[in-house]
Amino acid sequence: MGLICRKAAIASCWEGISGKVRGRYLVKASNVFDQSVEDTLIEERVLSMLGTDVPMKYSPGVAFPLGASEAENGINFAIFSQHASCVTLCLSICGRENNQQKNGGMIEIQLDPQKNKSGDVWHICAEGLLRSGVAYGYRIDGPQGREQGHFFDRRVVLLDPYAKLVSGRKRFGDVTNKMSKFLGTYDFDSLPFDWGPDYKLPNIPETDLVIYEMNVRGFTVDESSGLHPDIRGSYLGVIQKIPHLLELGINAVELLPVFEFDELEFQRYPNPRDHMINTWGYSTLNFFSPMSRYASAGGGPLVASNEFKQMVKALHNAGIEEIL
Repeated sequence: MGLICRKAAIASCWEGISGKVRGRYLVKASNVFDQSVEDTLIEERVLSMLGTDVPMKYSPGVAFPLGASEAENGINFAIFSQHASCVTLCLSICGRENNQQKNGGMIEIQLDPQKNKSGDVWHICAEGLLRSGVAYGYRIDGPQGREQGHFFDRRVVLLDPYAKLVSGRKRFGDVTNKMSKFLGTYDFDSLPFDWGPDYKLPNIPETDLVIYEMNVRGFTVDESSGLHPDIRGSYLGVIQKIPHLLELGINAVELLPVFEFDELEFQRYPNPRDHMINTWGYSTLNFFSPMSRYASAGGGPLVASNEFKQMVKALHNAGIEEIL
């Protein structure tokens, strides 16, 4: 079960649902997947679900940057939607070890268009929220009419297109988790990646490039790669094969999509291709986050982000350009 928190004064998308008010927020229990709602007031549960003893407060926030960003007094969330009439921020605690969602329970905060909107950007700052280990998404309502390009459905929790990390399925092609929910997450606790004092781009002239087109997973996933099973098909696997690339005379690799995608998208619903796996990745979910299932040993989004940077650094230090 999750919670829906919203300012009592706001005209609600939940019009007609009774509730109780305590302080500034109306709190309701709901399930993020089946939308069932029942009256209950458990303010302390909001804190326990988000793993903090600090009372949750909300301020209007700012419109930029888009996505989740660190603010002086909390975490700022901002998302663009030109036609939205109602936006609700959904928050869920993740497992600390791998930033994977623990369950479907969520805290939901409905944004006030009078206070939480600048132009076409909706925004809010959650004060006292954890600096890492929180998954988030949005419910967005708006006009109907597919002829005009409107597909609003507030029953669905949407992934933030500006999320820098995506929490979801851990293992590539895990059909036991084909209906995995993909949500944004963030990490403001870790130190910035160390590129090293001698790091520099190869800057090879375009006319001199010898390009090797590569699928990161396909390059080393087979046991014939000779790599340990934990790093086959991963960013670290590419690093291990840099000597092989240099031996071939390669000075640039053109990577097939390394952004987050759902390799089991065909298997979510019955269709003629529901037996297939999207190996190549040409169906991007999010252009700002690295493919989390290219992390070693199912490490999750934080590990994937770090290992992707390790791969970039190692290739560049070897004099190999990367083309995305």
